[in-house]
Amino acid sequence: MTAFDREALYNKSKVFVDRALKARDDSDAMEFHLWSALALEVLGKATLSSIHPSLVADPNHFKSLLAACGITKTTSLRSVAAKTTFERLTTVVPEFDEKSSRECMLMVNRRNAELHSGESPVAGLDARSWVPLFWRAASILIAAQGRTLEDWLGTSEAERVAEILRDSAETLRQTVLGRIERRRAAFAASCPPESMELRDAEQRARVRPAPSTWDGEAYEPDICPACGLDVWVLGHEEERDVIDEGFEGAEENGYYGYFLTVRVTYRVESFHCPECGLELEGREELDVTDLATVFERDEDEEPDYEPDYGND
Repeated sequence: MTAFDREALYNKSKVFVDRALKARDDSDAMEFHLWSALALEVLGKATLSSIHPSLVADPNHFKSLLAACGITKTTSLRSVAAKTTFERLTTVVPEFDEKSSRECMLMVNRRNAELHSGESPVAGLDARSWVPLFWRAASILIAAQGRTLEDWLGTSEAERVAEILRDSAETLRQTVLGRIERRRAAFAASCPPESMELRDAEQRARVRPAPSTWDGEAYEPDICPACGLDVWVLGHEEERDVIDEGFEGAEENGYYGYFLTVRVTYRVESFHCPECGLELEGREELDVTDLATVFERDEDEEPDYEPDYGND
């Protein structure tokens, strides 16, 4: 079974990225983007398959799920769509955040428009607007498989990509620092030291409650890197680990209460300050600051099952 095999998918992604690089060298911008988008999707599926092939199989096609488990009943197999691929990667690869998923889908949508419509969204597209993002996403997915850019591209090309990534990271760092400085200056102008405006802003920040949350969300107190006021950062649930369990409390009706203590890890992917208006998106931008990107909560839960007893 090769349809969902990690090595088969990885090797196909190498074929596609080689074609992308050949198109780049031939100054064919459309094919460069087309093959890059294909390589990225297949590389994403290889990353999922490295965890388990069932993550690549279409969950609505039973024979595909069987094939992913090693039982092949047909050669007509279906894998998950690109959107599902990148959504799943945001859960299983911590460095692959929601921003990475959106950037990958932009490439996929341009590819689909080229292939399935009369549009040509790649025509006139500046390569600088997508190439660094492509290499960043690819490098994350390669690393998640325990491989390197050199494995995927060869030594000389990997060195060029590494330089692109270094330059892109520094550009982003300077962009974020500049954004913070502009917000800091604007806030200082509107709320000068010792002013009533500053005291009002500080009071609002001190008493502002954490916003309401949906399932799998939590807020953590922090300090805005621009205005220096108290803020809340939103985290999305990433992992749950049972750290304690057992019976507790007084015996009632012949049994003790069973409890679980779960440590929940939350991942922060964006930030907005309601006072100075600073906005940050993605782990890369947050990492430039001292804002929390991960935090934990210990929560007590009542399990929806009873533990085994009397059979040990």
